[in-house]
Amino acid sequence: MEYYEKTVEKLTKEFRTSTQGLTQHAVDEQRQRYGKNRLREKKREHWTVTFLRQFKSILIYILFAAAVISLAVGKHIDAGVIFFILVLNGTIGFVQERKAQASIHALEKLTSAQATVLREGKTLRIQAEELVPGDIIILETGDKVPADARIIKATLLEVQEGMLTGESATVRKTATTLSGRQAIGDQENMVFSGTNITKGRGQALVIATGMKTEIGKIAQLVQEAPTDKTHLEHELDKLGAWIGKVVLSICAGIFVVLAIILQSIVEPLMLAVTMAVSAIPEGLPVVVTIALAIGTERMVAKNALIKKLVSVETLGSTTVICTDKTGTLTKNEMTVVAVSTEWGQGEVTGTGYAPHGEIHAEVPALLIQTACLCNDATLQDDHAIIGDPTEACLITLTRKASEDEKTLLRAHPRIGEIPFTSERKRMTTINAYDQQLIAHTKGAVDVLLEHCTRILTPQGERELTNEDKKRILAQNDTYAHKALRVLGFAYKDIERKQEYDEQDEKELTFIGMVGIRDPPREEVKQAILTCESAGIRVVMITGDHENTATAIARELGIPGRVVRGEEITDMQLHEIADVGVFARVNPEHKMRIVDALREQGEIVAMTGDGVNDAPALKHADIGVAMGVQGTEVAKESADMILTDDNFASIVEAVHEGRSIYTNIKKFVSYLLSSNLGEILAIVLVLLFIRQEGSIVIPLTATMILLMNLVTDGLPALALSVDPAHGGIMRQKPRDPKAALLTRNLLINTAVIGLLIGVCAALAFWWAIGRYETLAHAQTIALTVLVALQIVRIAMIRQQYGTPFFTNAWLLYALVAVIAIQAAIIYVPAFNTLIGTAPLLMVDWGVIAFATLACYLVGTLLSHLLVRVVGQDN
Repeated sequence: MEYYEKTVEKLTKEFRTSTQGLTQHAVDEQRQRYGKNRLREKKREHWTVTFLRQFKSILIYILFAAAVISLAVGKHIDAGVIFFILVLNGTIGFVQERKAQASIHALEKLTSAQATVLREGKTLRIQAEELVPGDIIILETGDKVPADARIIKATLLEVQEGMLTGESATVRKTATTLSGRQAIGDQENMVFSGTNITKGRGQALVIATGMKTEIGKIAQLVQEAPTDKTHLEHELDKLGAWIGKVVLSICAGIFVVLAIILQSIVEPLMLAVTMAVSAIPEGLPVVVTIALAIGTERMVAKNALIKKLVSVETLGSTTVICTDKTGTLTKNEMTVVAVSTEWGQGEVTGTGYAPHGEIHAEVPALLIQTACLCNDATLQDDHAIIGDPTEACLITLTRKASEDEKTLLRAHPRIGEIPFTSERKRMTTINAYDQQLIAHTKGAVDVLLEHCTRILTPQGERELTNEDKKRILAQNDTYAHKALRVLGFAYKDIERKQEYDEQDEKELTFIGMVGIRDPPREEVKQAILTCESAGIRVVMITGDHENTATAIARELGIPGRVVRGEEITDMQLHEIADVGVFARVNPEHKMRIVDALREQGEIVAMTGDGVNDAPALKHADIGVAMGVQGTEVAKESADMILTDDNFASIVEAVHEGRSIYTNIKKFVSYLLSSNLGEILAIVLVLLFIRQEGSIVIPLTATMILLMNLVTDGLPALALSVDPAHGGIMRQKPRDPKAALLTRNLLINTAVIGLLIGVCAALAFWWAIGRYETLAHAQTIALTVLVALQIVRIAMIRQQYGTPFFTNAWLLYALVAVIAIQAAIIYVPAFNTLIGTAPLLMVDWGVIAFATLACYLVGTLLSHLLVRVVGQDN
């Protein structure tokens, strides 16, 4: 038998407890058996594992091997520079991931910090984690339920279980024993860990704690789910493997050929190491890590916390955003927006629970008094609410009418009530007015009218006619079609007696009605328009009724047909993918929606806040949890946490993701073309150029490392913060299957890299024939490469339509590169350390000619490539 099927007597025997609670000895025994009442955290990765994981790349392995070889043959400077690059990359990645982990840890709060418990007949306030099965917990309005428990006493007890069931309405709880199989949402005599008491009070016997609770079972599933690599991780792995294979093949071939020619191993080995160092873009891992880290920091400022750096890129390829309505598209603050009485109709301005706004209609005092007194909600000084949100907004209405609810309650204390039930659809309180008693009733308008015989008008009370009822119901329908939740108010004078029942709700006087809604966030409509222009489809998923969902969707501009959750099971996956609004959806439906969209090749961002949302968040390409309303299990499952629960923050994150991916493509193209130019220059010189019959190389390993770290690294790093071009959110999402290096980008990189290599080799050939010292010729080759790499940046930004002076960091980087290069050429200490020589004016003329020629030819070739293979965005 399930616990909800067992009587209280059976349960107290099973858990060896009583209605007076456990003894301390029994508590100790139970704790020994069941442990602490807390969710087992997913085993946190040790910091050493996080640090070492930063080095999992074939490029890193090759560089490490090159450093070891350099160290072995006495090239300590080269080895030191390589090791420095490796440690720098690892440290940056490590620091950023630990920062993200720390931020998430700061967001995590205990599901329930404290609990009120009955032990040995005494009421105690203890830490919730100290609860054990068999404890008797005391539940009051505003409490968060600390464990799964069977109710043994209930007085007007209502619980908000949306975080577990997805149902937005509160659930009335009883102590009655149930029979037959019941879904979680139908277990009226059970309360579950993490849910909230919105009304009433009660006692319950704890039957499960920690990982044995419903929330714990879902947490276990989430923790065991595997984590897939992102598209960017796959692309960088493929790029690294490709570069690694090419580099190893070329270097091995050169080593073998030179070893045979020179009959030596050491010099060919060092040449092979030099080639490897020149071919590998050492700055790539560092710059990718920093670009993602900077993007993450930007997103934090825009209320989006990214848990893992590479998830930033996935956001940029999102094609569908599946979003909750309540709290994400809307404010999650019920607001009275309209009022209708015999005095007239009008709107109520202002949103939320703060009493900012006005009532643009004359409202009788009895309507305000009924709204306030027939009410169990509490509105605190900071406008936080305790109780039902629909009732809380009536307190706000009271304040907007310049009344104080506390004063009204003191003046007219409640002496009785007839509680609300879903069957009755109304609630009544009996309040004292000096020697007189008045029954205040609120509820569904059609139900109230059945119990009303009179109506309140400016001239006083009169008989309620059929015409009045038709007119009132027509107004009710008008409000309902606008997706307003409508509440009617009525009253009557009543005699004092011991108990009040439904007989006291007859022959009421109808006062009027109000229309209530959860208003959309102001910024969401523009965000949805931005999504539309960006080729991103927005799908609304809500537990609310179809009419409410449809009205909000139309107001915000969300297209597509509306489907109820119960229809999803019988629909084909391709049919689900075409729906714009899902209403009356349970969390389990979300998994099917994600599956349907992914089956159609969509990249899906899914929002969620409840425990049952966790599997869908984990399954989506980007799971987005709510930082304010979200449960800890949802946050644990998500890739991104919204610290303001705002849909517009998702759109900002997508914009940032697109910008970052574009910048990654920019600096990948820049680094690869630069390094390709270096290796081609070395290969061309080795094959065709000799100095007095001997093999020469145009660059030393130290020169290459310095160039790759400074000349390549600094501008590439600055490119990572390049501003997004104006049309980035007017483009369709990129094909998720498309490679990082598209056909256009690959051809462009190869052609420009070849051009850079040829220009550098020709400049070296000119210099080696003019000067006796190899250092002079190598300095010219080095400077030509530096100049051409600066030119390459201009060409890339021109290709993406980015104005030159829009990135101050890039300008600073270029100034730094020029200053460092000048120091390398003209400072004697650097001449000795790096092996360079001062240049003459004629040398600068050759360098300027090579730079201009490369820029003109390269720009021409880039334009031709766009015409032949298309633009790369």
